[in-house]
Parts: sequence; structure tokens; C-alpha cells
Amino acid sequence: MPATTAKARDLEEAFLSEVSVENIYRHAEVFSEGIGRRLPASAQEYNAVVYIKKVLESYGLPVEVDSLDAFVDRDIFASLEVLTPERRHILCESLGWSASTDDTGITAPLVFVGLGSHDEVRGKDLTGKIALVRSGKVWRGGKLRNVQEAGARGMIMFGGFSGHFINNLGSVSLHFGNPTENTVFPKVPAAVVSYDDGEWLLAQVTKREVTVRFGVRRDRVWLPSHNLVATLKGSRFPDEEVWSGAHLDNWGPGAWDSGAQLAGMLEIARVATKFRDRIGRSLKFGAFGAHECGLVGCYDFAFGKRKKEIQERAVFYLNHVPFINARGIKKTGLLTQSSPEADDFVERVIRDLGFDKGWRTNYALWDMSDHIPFILNGVSVCQQRGWLECYQNPYWHSNGADTYRNLDLEDHDYVRNYMTKLNSALLLRLANAPLLPFNFSRWGEVFERELKGIQTRLANKADFASLVELSAEYQRRAAALRTAIEHAREACEARPLRGDPAVRLDALLGSFNRAYLQQSRTIISTLYNPDVNRRGELLIEYPEDDLGMLQNVMQYVNQFTRGANWEGVRDEVDREKGRLQDMFRRNLDGLSMLSQQLDDIRKLIG
Repeated sequence: MPATTAKARDLEEAFLSEVSVENIYRHAEVFSEGIGRRLPASAQEYNAVVYIKKVLESYGLPVEVDSLDAFVDRDIFASLEVLTPERRHILCESLGWSASTDDTGITAPLVFVGLGSHDEVRGKDLTGKIALVRSGKVWRGGKLRNVQEAGARGMIMFGGFSGHFINNLGSVSLHFGNPTENTVFPKVPAAVVSYDDGEWLLAQVTKREVTVRFGVRRDRVWLPSHNLVATLKGSRFPDEEVWSGAHLDNWGPGAWDSGAQLAGMLEIARVATKFRDRIGRSLKFGAFGAHECGLVGCYDFAFGKRKKEIQERAVFYLNHVPFINARGIKKTGLLTQSSPEADDFVERVIRDLGFDKGWRTNYALWDMSDHIPFILNGVSVCQQRGWLECYQNPYWHSNGADTYRNLDLEDHDYVRNYMTKLNSALLLRLANAPLLPFNFSRWGEVFERELKGIQTRLANKADFASLVELSAEYQRRAAALRTAIEHAREACEARPLRGDPAVRLDALLGSFNRAYLQQSRTIISTLYNPDVNRRGELLIEYPEDDLGMLQNVMQYVNQFTRGANWEGVRDEVDREKGRLQDMFRRNLDGLSMLSQQLDDIRKLIG
């Protein structure tokens, strides 16, 4: 892996010395207390746009605001009443994209089905019943899909933190972006109750039959939303863009999520303006609307108005998480989620900064946030989850508890020397690397491992041996190119050019980097179909099914393992095998061309 130069370390230390923790706190307070609850496509969401635009422009950064029509839904009411064995009203809140009931609601028995996982629900007849499920492990939308397929008339989920407050609000639809005519919406109502109320309900249903009356009303409407982007133009490779971003909206006051994300991004943007001449690639700072209703703003941004720019210029996207810890919550180990080719780069930064103790990583597609539309465009990404995951924070996605007073405003060290330090180092090193520090041999490892697993799961009905061999070849050749890139990078830094040779070198480097990025563009366009995500048809479920990166073929594998006839999926599997074969051919040819371009760079350096 590349060594960290003294020049890079000096820049990162100088950058961090300019960071004001107080600024980050002040911005978070404005989002939570000054602007307040920022529901998707609401007036408060737009007020956040106005505030961010004003702040970024005060730093001298040009800001563009894109408007969009967002299809969102609104909570009108939710009610839950226990009828037998004793009458009791339970506080609840409906979940996003839940189906509505009529005014009289649903009266039905309540049945506990654990986490609502496919394995726990499989074989159960929930017809005419309401499912009670715990939160956690299985995404709430997957829980609802499972109980709905088993015949349930509704779902009640209870949170994982003791107390009477309700958290874990969110969407239960499986679609992303504005819906298409084929988008699949939930057909039954769903709501969440507090942990204490959920445990009480569980105690009742384990002893006797419990009957409840459950009502939900949600309103689905088209409303205006907005995305925002600011640009700090790079001093060396201005046409190559390093992106970072966070979302504008939340289900509640959103001090931690997303106020503390936006606050950290604003401070990084402010400090970056002080080092314009030392930042090679352009930095782009994004804020996206209607996130909580299915990443609507970011999907519109990445697949609509900005798709051409992202496809041609974006080299990396960093998804920000809260820069401030939650009050009373202990830090856990660091978690990062990156695309395979970015893994080595992210690991090197983390180890250089001494953050590797307790560090865990997995792939970025295994979580749902605004980095997803970027990776589906073939952009290398990292979601830096920090030392406190949302699922460990009782205030996360809470209507009333995610407030400024529940932020830890005493732990300045965490804000500066953990979150800001790591986020800024990732951005600065990407912005200044003459040759992009990605390693596509990691994709070869993914292909080889997962193709073998797919063949096993298909009971050897399909032969993937030739694709496994191509995976191994791609892995070897991509690793060799990565080594050659590292030698060229060292030469660039050891023998800097001046005048016309430097101009020619930068032109060659830019051409190489653009061609190098086509490796991920080709891989992603083969493995993923964004329309599947937009329609809400994704069939990969954590934790029972393998969270494979080969999403297109995995759809059919999961259908088969869930009972579909082989004849019904064979043609689709064969088609995906052909697409993978073509992908390997194109990318192996691309590696040959990249090797030739690298030779030209080495000759110029001498």
C-alpha cells in the first residue's frame, strides 16, 4: 500500500488545526433547535437549504440548488388499542410508506414472529393476523415484506432500547427514488411502539390470545424538495471531483441524524477554503432532500440532472455520518463501508491515523444511504459510520429525542480528533493522489468467492467454472497493475516536473485516471440494475441470504433458494453469466490499455 508522504501529513495537520469544534456545535444547534423537525420535502427541509447555502457562500464557495418534485408520504394518524384480554391504548407511530386502513381500522389477533426474518416467518400462516416483531438485524421493510407474504394484515414493531419513547422510525418501502409505474408499495399497515410497550405486548401474547384494533392513515403526495451542491475548484485536476455529502431531512428534530452530519461537512468546507492551492482535485459538498422517503433527492441528483457530471468527473464519494457523539452513549469500534476497490485505500488511512483498533469494515451496498446512487453510477464510495452506529443510539430516528440537548457537547476530542480527522484525511488524500489509489483486484476476489458460492447455492445446476477462472485472471492482472501504479506514483512524487513537462504529465495522469475509473463503471453496470431498486423488488435480505455483491444474478439465486423452479430462472441465470463474461472481456482489455498508458507516464517522468 502507498506510504503517506510528509507533505500529506503536514497538510492534514495544518487542516485539523484550523477546525473549530464550536462551529460544528453551533451548526448542529441551528438544524435541531432553530429549524427543527425537517420532514422530507417540508418547509423546514427547505429552510435547511437556505441556511446551508448562506453559510457556504459566506466561505466564498459557489452554491447551486436543484429543485425536484418528490413523491413522499405523511403521517396523518396511527392508533393501537388492545381489546382483549384487557383494554389498553398503546402509543404508536406509523412507518413511512405503510399502507393505510379505513377509519375503523383492523381488528385482529396479535402474533409474535421474532425479528420478522424470512426463516422465522417461513411456514407460518399469518392470515388475518397482525404480526408483532422486534426491531434489529432484518431491515424493517424486509420484516414487513415477509409477514405480508405470509398473509398478515399488519405489523407492529417495537424498538430495542428500554423506555417509553418511540424510536426506529423510518420507511418500510423497498423502493428508492421517485416511484415508477411498476414500483411495489407495501400492501398492509405498519407502525412502531416503544420498547416497554412492545415487551408488555410480548408478555401478553405468550400467555394468551391478544386481540387489537389497529389503524393507520398516511397521505401520499407530490411536493417540492431540493438538493444543494457547493464546489471548491481543484488546483491541479479541477475536472476530477471528490464528493462528500449528507441528507437534509429527518423524522424528528434531527440533531444527531442529520444535523451533526451537515454540521461537520460545513466545517470541513470552511477549512478547505483556507487550503485551496494545496487541494488538487475539486471538492464537491452535497446536501440531499427527501432522503427518508427512499433516497429520493439523491436518486434524482445522481440519475437525473447530475448524472453526466457524476459519470464523467466523480472519482469518489464520502457519505458523512454524525460528527458529534450522542449523550451518555459509549463509543464502539469504528465501522466503515466501502466499495471493494476502495478498501485498501480506506484501510491505509485508518491505520496511518491509528484508528485500526476495533475497526470493522464491510461493503457499502450493505447499507442504505445517499452513497447508494453514487456507487450505482460506478463511483468508488465510502460510508464512514464512525464509532457510534445509528442502531446503537436510542435517539436515532426518534420524533422527540434526537435533540441538541441529547448530543455529547463535552467530548471535543471525538469531534476533532476522531470524526473530523478521519473524514478530512480521506478527502484530502483522494484529492491529492496523482494516480487514484484504488485496487480493482479486490473485485477479482469478490467475483471468485461469490461465483463459487452461487454455484453451490444453485446445487451445481449452472456451471460457473469458466467465470471463476476469469475472476482469478482479473485478480492477478489488476494486482499487477496496482503495483505498477504505486511505483509510478512514487516516481511522480520523487521527481516532480516543472513547466511544459509538468503540463504534459498532468494530461497523461488525467487520461489514465479517467480510463481507470471505467473499470468500476463497467463492473457496476453489469452487476446492478438501478431500476430494480427503484421498483422495490430487491430480494436480498440480511441476515439469512448472502449479501452478495453480484446483485443481478443473486436475485435469481434467491428466487431459486426460496422455492422457485429451476426452469423458471435458468434463462435469466444464463443471461447474467453472459453479461459477466462480457464484463471480464472488456475490463481485461481495459487493463492492457491502462498498462500502455502507464508506460507513457513512466517514460515522461524518466
